Amino acid sequence: MAASLRRRFLVEASLLQVFLTYPDLPPGPLTRLRAANVDKEKLARIAVDHGIHRFLRHKAPKLEEQIADFVKELCQYEYHSNGLLDAPKVLSDIVESLIGAIYLDSKYNQELVWQVFQKLADPLIRLETLGRHPVSELLEFGQKSGRIVDISKDGWVKDTKVDVFVDGVLVASATYAQKKEIASNRAAKAALDKLKEMSGQSDVLSAPALGEAPEPLDELGRAGALEL
Repeated sequence: MAASLRRRFLVEASLLQVFLTYPDLPPGPLTRLRAANVDKEKLARIAVDHGIHRFLRHKAPKLEEQIADFVKELCQYEYHSNGLLDAPKVLSDIVESLIGAIYLDSKYNQELVWQVFQKLADPLIRLETLGRHPVSELLEFGQKSGRIVDISKDGWVKDTKVDVFVDGVLVASATYAQKKEIASNRAAKAALDKLKEMSGQSDVLSAPALGEAPEPLDELGRAGALEL
């Protein structure tokens, strides 16, 4: 089964089952839950949780290193990092291929395939285990509080750094050389953590006026130390 067909099947099957499982769920959470079921990191996590990644055959030392780093970092997040980790695509491909093979072998029995997928993914696909994406939460903070939030990626090409400004004040920074998106997510997470620290509350909307900018956070442990 081609990669595009595997992905489309997972998307369509996930959307149908989410509707059936949560018929009264509002559009927002419904969309987040559906997206989480086909998220690359979540599928990669399934491969690791069930040891499927150990059966991958390749001759790429760099890939082996990437997988090892991902497995090590997973322990920092119980269900999902919400964009802070860079999951090797090959791991999600393995799970998609497995589901696609079961789909074909079961003569296109979507209900059976979904039952298998639920057992593999549980509890990752539950509504109560959904996290919030840091960039989305930060932008929502700006909209609701009337503050100007600017996630500046101008410096990423030069030094792999992304800065977050709130009302023109530098709140946090993060670096990640491989992907600009990951750097942005980590910078947003660091900014949220800083705002919560300043407010002394878990709700960033309660944050006080911003003071001096902190030192840049360029390590995952520092950028994502506080669970949201």
